[in-house]
Amino acid sequence: MFNLKSEKEIFSNFENRKNIITNLEKLPKSSELYLSFLTKFKGIEIIPDIVIYGYEDSLNENRYLEKNYSECSSIFWIIGYSGQGDSWFISKSDDSIFFYDHNLGEYQIDYFMNLGINFLEFLKLAFLYRDLETYLDLNDNIDEISQRKFKDAVNLIHDDLFSSYPYAYF
Repeated sequence: MFNLKSEKEIFSNFENRKNIITNLEKLPKSSELYLSFLTKFKGIEIIPDIVIYGYEDSLNENRYLEKNYSECSSIFWIIGYSGQGDSWFISKSDDSIFFYDHNLGEYQIDYFMNLGINFLEFLKLAFLYRDLETYLDLNDNIDEISQRKFKDAVNLIHDDLFSSYPYAYF
């Protein structure tokens, strides 16, 4: 029911770009997997709380970040957003995924929350939550056993990730 997807299974869900980006000059020196996603695939909404920018939107958002929040821009690259107005980032130094809650106001370095996972693990997390949302759409509620299975699957990605994830489902 709640199983971690392989890299191949995950990437099979993405729509190919018409033209593969070959000039990486405008992109950060970052996770090879993230750069592969950006250059080969269109942006995607995996769930409403995890929307990953495609190449063009990523460049535009990061230009804005650089112009208005240069300190943050030197450390983070914005990779997506949530439907609630929050943002997802990747660290330029170690490829860790960070979350920023828009309710905290203007971007401040100290308010970025490190999830302690890389881009592939972030995608695995997103697809687990997509499976949960599908389950919840088909069922009126989620029993304790299914909740435990979901939490365990999330925590297989990284210890205590379920409690670190910024959105509570149950």
